[in-house]
Amino acid sequence: MQDTSRKRKAHESDDCSSRASFGSLECHCAFHKTRCVEARCSNRADIQFESTRDLAVGEARRPVRPSPEYCSIFGKVHHNADPGVVSGRIDVKGETAEGQEPWLRAEERFFHDFNHNHAATITRRATRTRLTTPHDERTIQLQQVNVPVLNLEWIKTRLNPATLERLMQVWGLVGRPPFPPSSSGKAREGSRRIPTADAHLLRKAGIIEDASSTITGGWIIPFSVVEEKTAGLRRRWIAWPRDKNRDDHYEANAPLLHISLFAACDGGGRFCLDVKSSFIVSLPREARHLFRCHVEDGTLVELTRLPMGYKASPEILQIITSTIAGVTTVVRPLWAAPPMVRIDVWIDNIRITGSKSEVTLWEAQVLRNADSCHASMGEERDSGATQYTFLGVQFDHTHRAVSLSEKFIRSVRAMPALNSLTIAEMEIMASRFLYAAAILGTRLCEYYFFIKAVRRRLSALNRGIVQETSPANLPPSAVGLGERLRHMIEKNRKRIIKPTEKASAAIITDASLHGWGAVFIPDSGDVKIAGGKWERKPFLIMQAEARAVRLALSAFSAILPSTMDVWVDNTSLQGAANKGSSKSHALTWELQRIYEFLDSRGIQATFAYVRSAENPADGISRGRVFTLQDLAKGSGGVLWLEDPKVCHFVSNNISNPN
Repeated sequence: MQDTSRKRKAHESDDCSSRASFGSLECHCAFHKTRCVEARCSNRADIQFESTRDLAVGEARRPVRPSPEYCSIFGKVHHNADPGVVSGRIDVKGETAEGQEPWLRAEERFFHDFNHNHAATITRRATRTRLTTPHDERTIQLQQVNVPVLNLEWIKTRLNPATLERLMQVWGLVGRPPFPPSSSGKAREGSRRIPTADAHLLRKAGIIEDASSTITGGWIIPFSVVEEKTAGLRRRWIAWPRDKNRDDHYEANAPLLHISLFAACDGGGRFCLDVKSSFIVSLPREARHLFRCHVEDGTLVELTRLPMGYKASPEILQIITSTIAGVTTVVRPLWAAPPMVRIDVWIDNIRITGSKSEVTLWEAQVLRNADSCHASMGEERDSGATQYTFLGVQFDHTHRAVSLSEKFIRSVRAMPALNSLTIAEMEIMASRFLYAAAILGTRLCEYYFFIKAVRRRLSALNRGIVQETSPANLPPSAVGLGERLRHMIEKNRKRIIKPTEKASAAIITDASLHGWGAVFIPDSGDVKIAGGKWERKPFLIMQAEARAVRLALSAFSAILPSTMDVWVDNTSLQGAANKGSSKSHALTWELQRIYEFLDSRGIQATFAYVRSAENPADGISRGRVFTLQDLAKGSGGVLWLEDPKVCHFVSNNISNPN
């Protein structure tokens, strides 16, 4: 406690002269930021392409980057998909740095602080399911696989040109032989075989058939896993084409958003359903020799349907499901969902929200679409339900609350103690903790040293210093923080989603080696400025930028509204603020003070990015006198102005200074 208090005093002493030396100055003008923003694909699909590590088959810790084709399909993205993307007041297309957040609708801000925990270098892995035992194979029924073949041509006719081009590119990988070949010069078969009873069911359903006379070009590893469903345990058969997954020059990168971006919990209607994803797409006959294996009785068989174990399959199915759902960035305008309907798609899951009448109409259309292309829908459907589970989150629209699903909580409670984990188990546990924190709205700053310890162990794993089966050996202090986070998650307190008002003010801050500066622009138009010199300079520029935000909030504390935007010109700070944590302890310390300030006053703040050249606080942080030229910075010289008369007045003053 003594050390902590000393650190706090040391941090606070750095700022004292800053507050006294410059103070808070006022510039009473009728200036305030523009409100003329236009929605880009708003209230539509959830599709976007970003750096995604989820569901990357066999690539759990390798970063995945989207190809240029992705962005051409789903629009020029600053996350311009369904989670409420609004084109910015500052145009940053083509220059968005990693960690930079988009412009979000007001109603999305309640989760915006934590919408990228999966980008914290700790992978959010898919929930692991256990492999079946011989006893499971005898007692647990195999998942129903006799589904009709999807009409892929119907899907193609609905796609817009860019999406169709991308689908054909990915589909072209399916028939490509593994390259380069293995060291033996030919594909190697695994030791696993299909149980005879399972093979009978798969053959009857048309999933496998006797191998043709074509020389074998690749092997699959057949196995089954036990999954927990609402109706009980289910055994799913999986075909994993090891050689193709290893050798194909493609990274699985389905356009998936973090779960918190689906957490809108407002009124109106809603409808949830899923597409049966296993073995619905027919494999071209010329590609089937790449997907072969043996049955226990020695029969050589080959797949007739595309397996979800192939790493390109998630993207293919994401496009198929988005087409059925009518995602506006995927299909042609004629087949797109209406503007008042929001559609969330996650691989084979669909959620439709909006007004009851619109949802009811589009629900019927989605079912008609599925019937037209012969897509089989899952048995679990929630039409108009006020409480339901979607992607591991329990939604309660009656009380506007979200919480973790019972299944997720059981998986957390079943995990062993943190001081007895292997590195592989530690990775799974930490990724689930970050996932849960995003849903429950947990600030991760106080768990900084736990996350740091996990990162260090994963770094050693990536460098080959330790193995997945090696003991995690987390420090006792990190174990204590991790267990405290686990207990908080296990309590699973519902997170009440408060209605969010439109931001009624903006704070623009900047920091330099000289000091800090801030401009406060409320709706009333009474611009106020503040700034000062550093008594003790911060070590890092992103630390200085965060301190500038903290000092600005303190300087304007008496006039801050309940909802506002905070604009910064440092993407490291913006990314850390929006995901709730940082790799830097200095930045984390500042962020925690900022969060404490905001939470104590019930203020909702969204961090956004402004270019340095368009930052009106830039001159203040360097000790220069604040002028109208500073206020007029931005797009077209009127970024922070709205009234045309005021814009004209400022323009004249800039062009004809006294």
